[in-house]
Amino acid sequence: MRSLFDLNGDGALSASAAWLVVNGFLDSPKFNDLYELLLTAAARRGMELHLVRTTDIPYNREQLATICPERAIFWDKDVLLARMLESVGVCLFNSASAIELCDNKALTALALDAAGVPTPRTVASPLAFAAPDEARLGFASQAATQLGYPLVVKEVHGSFGQQVTLVQDEGQLLDVVARLGNARFIMQELIAESAGTDVRVAVVDGAVVGAMRRFNEHGDFRSNITAGGQACPVEPTPDEAACALRACAALGLSFGGVDILPSARGPLVCEVNSNPHFHSMLDACGVNMADSIVGLVGTDRA
Repeated sequence: MRSLFDLNGDGALSASAAWLVVNGFLDSPKFNDLYELLLTAAARRGMELHLVRTTDIPYNREQLATICPERAIFWDKDVLLARMLESVGVCLFNSASAIELCDNKALTALALDAAGVPTPRTVASPLAFAAPDEARLGFASQAATQLGYPLVVKEVHGSFGQQVTLVQDEGQLLDVVARLGNARFIMQELIAESAGTDVRVAVVDGAVVGAMRRFNEHGDFRSNITAGGQACPVEPTPDEAACALRACAALGLSFGGVDILPSARGPLVCEVNSNPHFHSMLDACGVNMADSIVGLVGTDRA
């Protein structure tokens, strides 16, 4: 993987171009291919975009202020670094606040509910400082009486359908919660009519730029491609498109991937991704989200 991150002669980071900030501990074809799509899209526009790994950036405001660019595509979930960059004047796509809201499923649900965006019914876990004993698991049983079985348990942090469990009864629920220890999680109603399928809507700068239907034909209720799902292009319904746009607006996203569950009561926003892995949409639909993202970042909004 080629790196466009360079150094000045005195060893300082170059601030002559926009940055593509990526996690320094993720080095795999899955992620590197995505970064290459963004770099290539920038090159086509004549935009100088440097790949900068978080491990090459000083986590110090004084040093950052001397090297930082005006703009950066922040393709990571390191909210601390994102806030540092914003504090020295870097305009981030997406913002630290938007990334933080999307990276925590409980905060996502709270923000969407406050904005009136329809979602599956959701109950968050209380904060635990140690693994709760059986006597303190009553909150989970109480939530289940509201949501009904089966229900879905999701750790608040997680991607690609990981850390997500389908729970059939109270015994299984208590086992799952006990196994999670002090990790925070949410419990959501299962939308049975859309089990194993959803609609991923790509949004950039307040507009829908593509959509695909994801589906799993192997009996898994998760539709994620990484979990064995497949995808095909789809035209979102007006209600689905409106839900996706409202969700991104509620979370303050410049761009995002919105997962929508068709249901008997209309489309429901399941999750929202601040740095969606859009290679699957390119493969399924021929829509390269990188072009729209780079176009947004390169636009003069003064």
